[in-house]
Amino acid sequence: AQDGGVCGRLSYLSSLGDTCSRIAPSKGVGQPGHAAGFKFQKDAQSGSYQQQFFWKIYDERVSVADWTLALTENLWGQHGSHKHEHSGRSANTQWHKTVPTSLSLDDGQRRWEKGRLAAMVAIQASYWHDVDASLWMQHALSYDPYSIEVWEYFRTRIQQGKTDETQALQLWSRFKQAMVTDAPTPFHALAEHFFFTVVDSRTCDRDMLAWQVSEVDALFAVWQSSPFDVDAAKAVFMLKQMECAIVLDGMKGIQTHERYGRLLQGLLDETVGAETLNLEGPPYGGGIKGVLKVLDVYLEKETDKSKSLEAIEWVKERVRPGMMQWDLFGKSYFYWMQFDRVIEKPGSMIAWIAAAYTKLGEDNRLMQFQAWVHS
Repeated sequence: AQDGGVCGRLSYLSSLGDTCSRIAPSKGVGQPGHAAGFKFQKDAQSGSYQQQFFWKIYDERVSVADWTLALTENLWGQHGSHKHEHSGRSANTQWHKTVPTSLSLDDGQRRWEKGRLAAMVAIQASYWHDVDASLWMQHALSYDPYSIEVWEYFRTRIQQGKTDETQALQLWSRFKQAMVTDAPTPFHALAEHFFFTVVDSRTCDRDMLAWQVSEVDALFAVWQSSPFDVDAAKAVFMLKQMECAIVLDGMKGIQTHERYGRLLQGLLDETVGAETLNLEGPPYGGGIKGVLKVLDVYLEKETDKSKSLEAIEWVKERVRPGMMQWDLFGKSYFYWMQFDRVIEKPGSMIAWIAAAYTKLGEDNRLMQFQAWVHS
């Protein structure tokens, strides 16, 4: 830091010091506009390891790091064109948190190793014999219920449509039991990813929405006092609910809903969560973008053009063109109103409104809106 370094240098030097001198394996972590890190710290009394962050600003939900423990090189698409080079992949840092969680089990190291061996057999068998690897993957989970790559295998099968609805719900039930109810530490980012895959595999109807609401309430009953940004995480889960609710109940139904209506306004006002940037990352990329995604779903399904225009006008009333920003390391830190528009606020609703008018064929409204923005 004395030589001019900021978060990147500080986190790198901390990681280097932990790994080389404190026998605490560590890794660099990417967060929105920030660099941090984590280490695996050994507890002096229990002898088990725990993931501990340093120079952290934002939630684990928006924290990523290289994952270099792939079961095989080909598991993540690194085929012959890469000479089978094992280059890893970027993953949420909760992937890494599963490792000390597995090792903290009774006879944890043996179970972790046997789980990985079973998963490797499953993968190689599916390569050479064109068989379903699920049985061996189930064996892997019987040894190590926190094996994230095995859970990712099942999540991917759901995403690819290789499971029916009953199987998908059974897998979610097992995942929830292992990674939420029985887990000694929260894996909210991993649960969000798995759960959303199951939701997206189902048809939106009243029963599905009721199931979704019930499941989310159960998740946050477990997580309510957890040490992460619960409000931000819950907002993202509720955005996924709204994708279905707005199709069933329309824009008015969402606006007047006790929870959804308040959340919509809070996300647009950027008052949800301990940090607004905790809403970034998949699947929406931020709170405002999440609202716009919900409205995209609505406009795609709505056949009444007047109702579609009402939704666009609702967004238009909340647009604030004329933002000046200070950019540092590719991120915007401050915004303030100016009479002369210097640059649009990133993630603004201006481009969305223009695209929505274009899709509806409202050329005159589009030109009027663009003239207003640039005036």
